Amino acid sequence: MHNNAKNNLKQYKMKDFRVAAVSKNTNSFGLHQMIVVAKDGETYKTLASMYNVKKEKETITMVDGMFRGCECTEKTVKVPKEVINLIWN
Repeated sequence: MHNNAKNNLKQYKMKDFRVAAVSKNTNSFGLHQMIVVAKDGETYKTLASMYNVKKEKETITMVDGMFRGCECTEKTVKVPKEVINLIWN
């Protein structure tokens, strides 16, 4: 690998989240809402199509502030330890 290529490699910020809840109905664009929680309690709500929606307790990785196949991601309130334990254990 050339030195220029090595210098241009980007370091991605990645973090795992677990799906806490998934809406059964969809919005007007056919997207399901998912609530995802990290082990430290950081929580987001995000939207996914029927092709990208995850099941409850499934793990999804955030890469540079985005979930692959999801849109309209919004940070929400941090959840308490009891909720984290229910989702991650």
